[in-house]
Amino acid sequence: MTATRAKTFNCPVHGHFDLPAECVAIIDTPEFQRLRELKQLGLTYYVYPGASHGRFEHSLGVAHLAGSWAQHLLGSFRSDGNLHREDRHSVRALELAALCHDLGHGPFSHVFENELLPRVLGESAAATWHHEDMSERILDHCVDANSLDLGPGFSGRKELGLVKDLMRGSLAQDGPDDASPGAPGGTGMFGSQGAGGGGGHGGPALLPKDPEKRWLFDILANKTNGIDCDK
Repeated sequence: MTATRAKTFNCPVHGHFDLPAECVAIIDTPEFQRLRELKQLGLTYYVYPGASHGRFEHSLGVAHLAGSWAQHLLGSFRSDGNLHREDRHSVRALELAALCHDLGHGPFSHVFENELLPRVLGESAAATWHHEDMSERILDHCVDANSLDLGPGFSGRKELGLVKDLMRGSLAQDGPDDASPGAPGGTGMFGSQGAGGGGGHGGPALLPKDPEKRWLFDILANKTNGIDCDK
């Protein structure tokens, strides 16, 4: 199943914006619709009634920002100001990653993994559970259960590697040969000390050697200074 058209959303923060058909296909699944019931700020709305926005609208906004940033930066990088075919593929991968980055959150968001799981599973077992890992697993399930075809380059679970890498902010451990660990103390596309990702949670991020690709990993999950669109 694939959505046949893009869709326009009206956001109280960003106003009207469009998301492509590939994103709409995921949005229309039960796995993504579940995010409507998850509060972005956990239990905060019990004290501050206005803090009631959810992971659903947050994820839509992050997808919009990620795509906009990537298009602007790539357009500025190209001498003719036009996106190349590989640029459009990168933008689409980043939009999908931004849209799906919070799929793995449990009830009450971070309260679930930071407070509830340690009490239920114990500290050591809970320390191995990360919503980022669960987001990747739910994305796989979402694609399989709904028979999603997200277009060229994203037509199945095996072709979602780049999307998952961008969600993680790091290449997978078994990534391509053109990858190298971020250099401790480095910054941005030239190497970064990651808080998670390829080296595991708390290890150095594994990034592409090609500087034209590295900066894409900082848009959604900046491991260097936290300045990214996931806010």
